[in-house]
Amino acid sequence: MLTFLAASLLVSGTVSPRATVSSLRAQATGCLPDAVLTEAATTLLVEDVAPTAGSLSAALAAAGSDLPSVQSLRAPLSDTRARDRFLRSATERADAPLVCGEAEGETTRVLLVAARGGRLDVDPASNTQAAPRLRVALARNFRDAYLAGRDGEDQLHRWPVDQEVLARGFDVPPDLAPPVVFQLVATGPDGPRPLSRRVVGERDDSAELLSVDGDDDLATRVATLRAHQGVRDLRVNRLLGAEAAAHAARVCSSGRVRHQGVEGDVDDPRERLRRRGIDARVVGETVARGRDLQAALRALSESPSHRMTLVDPRFTDVGYGTVRQPGGTCVVALFAAWPRYVPR
Repeated sequence: MLTFLAASLLVSGTVSPRATVSSLRAQATGCLPDAVLTEAATTLLVEDVAPTAGSLSAALAAAGSDLPSVQSLRAPLSDTRARDRFLRSATERADAPLVCGEAEGETTRVLLVAARGGRLDVDPASNTQAAPRLRVALARNFRDAYLAGRDGEDQLHRWPVDQEVLARGFDVPPDLAPPVVFQLVATGPDGPRPLSRRVVGERDDSAELLSVDGDDDLATRVATLRAHQGVRDLRVNRLLGAEAAAHAARVCSSGRVRHQGVEGDVDDPRERLRRRGIDARVVGETVARGRDLQAALRALSESPSHRMTLVDPRFTDVGYGTVRQPGGTCVVALFAAWPRYVPR
């Protein structure tokens, strides 16, 4: 099982509090206008502080965006080259059509860009029912889709997305404790990743969920989640750790939060381990990048598909990699079931 998560944020310049919204010129750059991203960009523009990963996430949530990963540029309005470089880089890295939202103030612009590989939407006709229906859409070249869910009792679920679901939608099981966080996950040209996220239902204030925030490291976070789920602890494997650290460095240096297709290594985790002489029954990997360690760990913990990998009872061994660079912190957890060393 492979999962993917991206939490990238590019920031520069300052913002004027006297902001106005510009018309979006994205169509000329091959980036489709997105009204929700434009609303989020406007929110970030009028804030008189430098945006953080948290403020970006909050702006997206307030605008109602379903996108789990958005790149952000904040630059002086006069610096058109920065905008062009940003869009060109986003286009080169995209595995799906780009959508954009842009806001301009007197001196500053904020541009949000995301690769739209799929989406989840609550069917308006079913929104008032006890069990609403989710509309599911996939971009071309995406396959092996599934829905990952985390319900209000902190239980994890997985449902396949077949042609019937794509055609008529997914009926949310009525017995799930609300709220339910749904993720649409599918494999695209650069491997599997979450494409869309929706929350269905409202939280019961009396319900208690596991709190995993704190000044811990990746190993402690994984151990806490696995203990909460009631699955066995993992053996720390030196060879897995070496590959996890190497991949975390590749992710940070390239800025591409992927399992494969990263600069310097095009293979998926299983093939990377085989090159190191390791065979295993099952291989899994989680990858995240955040502004700091806590942001990266929180992204892993709150993503249903990532948490499924972190607490998968099939795994016996794990290796961890954490790399801190000026542009953010990258974390990789590489899992294997009964790995064995086979010299090449």
